[in-house]
Parts: sequence; structure tokens; C-alpha cells
Amino acid sequence: MLISVVVPVYRVENFIHRCVESLITQSFDDFELLLVDDGSSDNCGQICDEFAEKDSRIVVIHKKNGGLSDARDAGIDWSFRCSDSSWISFVDSDDWVHREYLKVLYGAVRETKCRISVCAYQETAGNTARVNCQQFKTGVLDTETFFCEKNVNAVVAWGKLYDKELLRDIRYPIGKLHEDEFVTYKLLFQCKKCAFIGEPLYNYYVNEMSITRREWSPNKLDVVTAVMESIMFFYKKGYRDAYACSINRAVWNIMNIQFPGVENYADKNGKKRTVLFLRKRLRWLLRRCEKIGLYPFSVYKSYYETAFPIEMKFYWYFQALKSKVKRK
Repeated sequence: MLISVVVPVYRVENFIHRCVESLITQSFDDFELLLVDDGSSDNCGQICDEFAEKDSRIVVIHKKNGGLSDARDAGIDWSFRCSDSSWISFVDSDDWVHREYLKVLYGAVRETKCRISVCAYQETAGNTARVNCQQFKTGVLDTETFFCEKNVNAVVAWGKLYDKELLRDIRYPIGKLHEDEFVTYKLLFQCKKCAFIGEPLYNYYVNEMSITRREWSPNKLDVVTAVMESIMFFYKKGYRDAYACSINRAVWNIMNIQFPGVENYADKNGKKRTVLFLRKRLRWLLRRCEKIGLYPFSVYKSYYETAFPIEMKFYWYFQALKSKVKRK
């Protein structure tokens, strides 16, 4: 088979049929579908086996529950160990894809000689999302431009076709939330360019029960760690725009997601540790911002008050003294 499609499966019995059927009815058929049953406690394992009985392209991997990263890694490992495929794609089990998904992504890498192709996506809360157009235009972006301009597309694992060799020595970190934040940039920046299809061939299901949409928990901090790692990666590699983009993302996430979220954290000791964790990283980020012109102090004083509470008390004290002197 030319392409391995990896679908991690866990407690999605209400959605798995839609996902799998969108794949087995692809107009492009030179692929194998790896359904990784991650120890699901519902009927997903049985449903996967039933699909495999009907379609020889489907391989079911049953394993103990280890989380999304572990399931993806199991699919990657199986593909390297047991398959002669040259390309790999990831689809989440509550999402579904356009009938031309694989054909267009593969056509894009062949046409452009890129090692990664990416399609746009659309969010939907139901089953009705459709792409009506039948012609799909492929463009080529240098990797840094793609990373900085395409936001979610540049971070998520899904909606892409990868040269499988890009994953030879890379796996998703087990036990981490936002696991693709740790990995996707490492895959992208092995390449100088990527192919991009602007039409949404991937339907992203907005599942309110998804682990990434639940109320704040300490696991949400994983995204901060991931983006901080990417910042150092870009700094060392000399990718200035991606470096600035990642710093911007980290500051925004800390101020708009993490600090508001931790306010409702019931564990007082845990809350205190988390605030110190975030404050330390925000200080580090703002110091770097000063060097590249992001988040100027004159405009974002509230950010600096959050990061440097003691220093800012002295700042406002001396500002008050200056005002008194001027009035005299």
C-alpha cells in the first residue's frame, strides 16, 4: 500500500462509523487504514473488527489504553514494522474527510515534489459539512511562511500527508495534552516547503466532550511547555519569523487561557504553584519580547504587572513620586 492512514480510536462509538466510512469510500484506494483501538471501554473495538472483516485494507490494532499519543505512536510503529507504505496521514476518529482527501493530498506532493501536503479544514457541530467544489488548487509555501500564517493548520497532526521518513525518529509524547504541539513543527521544519490546498477537505467535529475543550486543568499547561520548546528550536535554527510567532502565541495563551483558567482551580496549593510556573515563563517571554518589539511595555503594562508584580509596585510608586514633584 502507498499510504498508511492512522486513526486512534477511544470511546467514539457514536462517531466511528462516520469517520471510517469517509475513508473506505475514498476515490483513491491505494492505502491501508490502521484503526488503533486504545483500550476503548465501549463497543469501538468490536466495531473496528467488523469493519476489518469487510475490508481487507483495514488493520485493527488492539492495545491497552495509553492516550492519544500512545495510540498514534502504535500506528506509526506498525507502519514502519509491517508496511511498505511511503506516506502517512492521521485522522481523528470523531472527524471525517472529503471523498477526494487522499487523492488530492497525494496529487499535491507528486505535483510539487514536497514531502508534506496540507489541506484546509472546516469546523462542524453536526453531520452536514460538505465541500461542493470539485476542483482543488494546490499552492506551495515555504515552511516558515506556512507555520506563521496558517495557525491551526500548522499545529495539528491531522489534515496532512507526510513522507513517512519524516517520522522515522519522531514520536508523539505519551501522556501530554496538545501532543501535536510538541511534534508538528519538527516534521514541518525538516522540509523547506509544503503543498497547501485551500479547500477544506477535512471536517473537524466540534465535540464539547473533547479533552481539549473541558474546563481548565493542570494538563492544559502542556501547551505552554510545547510552545516554549518550539521557541528555543526556532531560535537555535535561526527562524526569526517562526520564533516571533511562537513567542506571540505563548504570551497570548498564558494571558488569555492559562491565567483566567487557573483562577477557578480549587486546589489552593496547586493554584499557587501554577501561578508561579506561569509567571516565571511570562517573565522569560516578555524579556525576549523587548528585543524583538513585541508587547511593548507602554501598551501592555498589565502583562508586566502579572509577570513582575513586585517590580511593578516600585514602578507605580516612583511614578506617583514623579507626579508629586511635577505638581510642586
